[in-house]
Amino acid sequence: MSRPALVISVLVASGLTLVLVALLLQPESPTSGSAGRLLQFEPGAVAEITIEYAEDAPGWKIDRGDDGGWRLSRHTGSGDAGQPWALIPTRVRGLLSVLGSLEGSWTKRMEVDNLRSPITLTLHDQSGERTVLTIEGVTIGGSQLVLINGERAAIIEDDLAGALTKPGPAGWRSSSPLPGIGPEIARFSLQTSHGSLQLRRLGRTWLMSQPIDARADTETIGDLLSALSDLTVQRFFDNASEGPTIDEAGLNAPFVAIEIENDVRVIEATGDTSTRVETRNLIVGIPADVSGATRYAMANNGPPMLVIDAKALAEAPVLPQDFISPLATGLPASEIGMVVLQSSGASERGFRRTVDGWALQAASGDEPLVDWSEVEELVAFLTEARAADRLVSAPEGLVLQGELTLLNFAGEELVSLPYGFDELGDLVISETIPGGRRPAYRIYKAAPGLLAAPARSRGG
Repeated sequence: MSRPALVISVLVASGLTLVLVALLLQPESPTSGSAGRLLQFEPGAVAEITIEYAEDAPGWKIDRGDDGGWRLSRHTGSGDAGQPWALIPTRVRGLLSVLGSLEGSWTKRMEVDNLRSPITLTLHDQSGERTVLTIEGVTIGGSQLVLINGERAAIIEDDLAGALTKPGPAGWRSSSPLPGIGPEIARFSLQTSHGSLQLRRLGRTWLMSQPIDARADTETIGDLLSALSDLTVQRFFDNASEGPTIDEAGLNAPFVAIEIENDVRVIEATGDTSTRVETRNLIVGIPADVSGATRYAMANNGPPMLVIDAKALAEAPVLPQDFISPLATGLPASEIGMVVLQSSGASERGFRRTVDGWALQAASGDEPLVDWSEVEELVAFLTEARAADRLVSAPEGLVLQGELTLLNFAGEELVSLPYGFDELGDLVISETIPGGRRPAYRIYKAAPGLLAAPARSRGG
């Protein structure tokens, strides 16, 4: 072979060797070595996400609740454990967005057993299809190995393992132990050392059904709901061994127990509608620190046990009497067409509203009043004056003096209010709401003129 031919042969052989080495070092890929999106799924179709860790450590399940919101629960080999907990929606959407745009380069095929500390993330869509991503829990040089559906291996630059473990889904939970508190609440109950309180909403009105039957004060209810919405979780005891027992946390004899119910309208597949009751509860135990600023708690019958910032509870109204409406009636003055006053030892008097003012009812017909200021004072008092005190039982020394009946312009009874004076001489008006049996008592330091006379005569 001539010298030029020999040189050409050597160069060709060297070139082939370089090409062969390049081919051996190039990552394998079902798409000719190109990098691109690794997962093919529709984020909006995902209905459930499960995350499982190595060494049989408890995992997580993320799914949608009845309200459509994302929630988190413990996931183990034997099934789900603990109560689902509401998640911050943006965190889940962020995870799905990252997974949907995840890019990397294909590499040679490997088995799951070759991955160190693997984390398995499974996406379940609404049709039952699954996408499984197994991630190596160790990052080397900023890269991680992943296995897709147990078949394809790839190298990614994203620290997915860190996102799923530091702290992972545990850090995506809503910090509110009672999320969603708002005007849609239909009923709630409060159990404290002061007794049991139960309230229910009727349109825009709140009614108390325990310990008495009474109109409730919307402002006080707003203060309580605001305090409950301010409660925050400071710690989750995801591992029961890390926290106290239920007895040690004082949850068997709680400091306060709260239950909230919402009525949710559901449209069935047939087009019919039904009402589903959503119930949430929270029990609060003993202080979790020396200052008492935090307390142990458990939501929705737990686990996990919690530590909550309970400062808002210390200032929240909890006494049943504080929830009684301070107004003698829940009526606007414009709806009152007639007032009937029946006093002990005096004849019944009726006052009818007319175009010109007020008239006194008499056997011979209505007699227009020249001065109806006392009637106007009484109506304003019954619809605007706030009681100095409210009680769930009759005050000491109460002596009933008569009864007030208010009617509308058609002569239909609106409300009947027994009244009297306690041992201090303060005016007491009681009210029993329709269908109720246990009245509320409202105490006033000053009485309108039409009601003050019996008190003066009683005083001699």
